Amino acid sequence: ACAAKISDQLLNRAAARYASSWPSVEAVEVERSLPQVALEALEEPPRDPCLIRGYEVPFPLASLDDLQSPRYPCPHHPVLMMYSPSGVFSSYPVDREVIQHGDGLRFADGSEERPAHVHRMETFQDAVAHMKEEHPCDIQFSLGQAPTKYFRQGFPEIQRNDMLQKIGLKPTDFSDFSTYCSDRHSLTNFHFDQHPGCLQMCSGRKQVLLVHPRFSNYMRSFVEERRSWITSEIQAV
Repeated sequence: ACAAKISDQLLNRAAARYASSWPSVEAVEVERSLPQVALEALEEPPRDPCLIRGYEVPFPLASLDDLQSPRYPCPHHPVLMMYSPSGVFSSYPVDREVIQHGDGLRFADGSEERPAHVHRMETFQDAVAHMKEEHPCDIQFSLGQAPTKYFRQGFPEIQRNDMLQKIGLKPTDFSDFSTYCSDRHSLTNFHFDQHPGCLQMCSGRKQVLLVHPRFSNYMRSFVEERRSWITSEIQAV
């Protein structure tokens, strides 16, 4: 049934894309800047993409060393660590088991879906040690090749509310506050967040590609409503 759904999805997408109402080459508007909004002027969470002036995370996070600083507010909460053989990351429930098959990663339940990574909960100390490569990782996909790593720590409610208040935001307007760290060249597939959010880059660079909602039927995957079957900009166009 899953394979049939995938086939139907691909056939429907191909039919839509090459139909007379959807030219094979479609002009799209590309914007390379966003409107700026002052943090103190926000009366409610923004609904459209924008740059927020005055938003500042109240602790340093310029390098992995800052995770071990006394100023880091959440050193005792576990971390979701993800490991990818290709640098691509997606999303699936934490308790879903993934196995390494001869032709790549597979879900243990036999699903036709292909996970892009494996993940597990780790203590904060172990996760930081793996990110900093202080300790060898026991997850290896190919001999002599270290996996690409991704660190995601959601803050408990007390720390979350404290951080949001220090930034100048209402805790009731946000459901989550998290720290993300990853190796260079990490890539997540297209997706949408279920709640408005603010993203601050503390170190490194991150390219964010936004796709107009009118392309949502083309982008979405039946496997998970909020995530796309498309990983890269090249695939999208």
